[in-house]
Amino acid sequence: MGAKEQDTLIQIPPGLPDVHPDEEIPSATIMTPLSEYSAHDTQTRKPSDVGASQMTRLRRKFAKANGVVRLDEFKLQEVLGEGRSGRVFQAQWRGELVALKVCDLWQNPEYEVEMLAEVATYKTLAPLQGDCIPRFKIGGYDGGIFAIVTEIVGSPLEVDELSQEERWKVVDKLSLIHTYGILHNDIRLDNILVRRDSNGVQVQFIDFAWSKPASNRRDLRKETSKLKMLLGLLASEP
Repeated sequence: MGAKEQDTLIQIPPGLPDVHPDEEIPSATIMTPLSEYSAHDTQTRKPSDVGASQMTRLRRKFAKANGVVRLDEFKLQEVLGEGRSGRVFQAQWRGELVALKVCDLWQNPEYEVEMLAEVATYKTLAPLQGDCIPRFKIGGYDGGIFAIVTEIVGSPLEVDELSQEERWKVVDKLSLIHTYGILHNDIRLDNILVRRDSNGVQVQFIDFAWSKPASNRRDLRKETSKLKMLLGLLASEP
């Protein structure tokens, strides 16, 4: 199936009932259960909806399931990017180069739910790691700092450097994420990394802090249309 033909389909996870585009998608069919950690339950809540005692329980569950991040193990080399929740560094860690995303929860406690949601999304999308999202290494707390560690995968997308075929490949990668019923929810060129190797252009999406389960198929269509607009593909649709 070609990229353009594939894009005309709304890809829904296996076993999802045939529903009207505006009907809700049952969340149980689109979220891969997390064995010991259920932070994805907070993805659609505002920070103020999550009480202090609940967050304490989530932190304990998280540490038990994922271990503890030790920031003194990382040797920072350069800043890869910066956003509202913190900075992303290139760092040396346990013999490899990694991307280290750091959020200061002392200064920005309201971002804790987003960081937990990002880790939960990486786990939900585990089969796609190394393909259309980076490989997740570890995530967790070091005191009042929350860190997420992934592999380094490329540079921010430059539309003018991609052919039409390569732009459609970017759309295909987002479609794979959508098969898990996940909305990225922050589609920007800075959140799409590309690199070239012997197999051509490789595309991966990053920054899932705002990601959430899609409530209906129309949400997935809207996000795909937004991406195609950024890539200049709307005029070239069949």
